[in-house]
Amino acid sequence: MTANHPAEVAAQYATEQHLRTRIDTHVRYSVGPELEATFDGLLRLNGQEILLDVGTGPGEFPGRLRARGHTGRLVGVDLSAGMVEQARAHQSGVEFMQASADALPFADATLDVVTARHMLYHVPDVTAALKEFRRVLKPGGRFLAVTNSSTYMAEL
Repeated sequence: MTANHPAEVAAQYATEQHLRTRIDTHVRYSVGPELEATFDGLLRLNGQEILLDVGTGPGEFPGRLRARGHTGRLVGVDLSAGMVEQARAHQSGVEFMQASADALPFADATLDVVTARHMLYHVPDVTAALKEFRRVLKPGGRFLAVTNSSTYMAEL
């Protein structure tokens, strides 16, 4: 299997354990600007947008937005049922559902913002997922992805 095989991804993220290890490693060893603040600055949210977080994991990003006063609809989707369960248990005021990035359960042109944070490398067909993100975005909507590059953390 490969790192982007759906069954392997679902098994790897059945619980938060592996994801938490990755997050803790990034926090401890990353250099440069703080990722969350940079991400927030790039999004320039006004707090009323309908936002979809694809590959939401335990839902901390949309949960943080809600806690900081975002009043628009916030939705997180994840391929892993375990992550969706975790998100629902710990993040109030956000909708969470299990879905694949290349088959989102939304009508065309219904979302203001789509985010894909550190998850595209798990998607078997990135092109299909990107087309799906575009399909669900309203005209003028915004998409922001965060990925690792081949030189990320090269100093280590």
